[in-house]
Amino acid sequence: AYHDLAHFYFHLQLMAARAPRRRAEFVRLGRALLDGYDPMLTAEHPLFRLLLMQHGICHVAWIAERRVPMLGGAYRWFVRRRWHTCERMLGPMRERQVA
Repeated sequence: AYHDLAHFYFHLQLMAARAPRRRAEFVRLGRALLDGYDPMLTAEHPLFRLLLMQHGICHVAWIAERRVPMLGGAYRWFVRRRWHTCERMLGPMRERQVA
């Protein structure tokens, strides 16, 4: 049930990471999305976090598969940068588990 919800939430978080000035708007929109689905659901719910990670990995894999020969080095840089963005989005849960 969380699959599509996590996909949309993932892209909201990705847009928030790409537009720092509008981050608060995307965060509020994501919270409203989760509240509208289930007021008790948080982005920290284990199944929801797992689906967010799945979408992050699939997103980066999709970008990596679209090889553009003319842009070799620049394209690899873009893929690495997008992976780091996804890692930062999903990082807080990993840090809490280690602590």
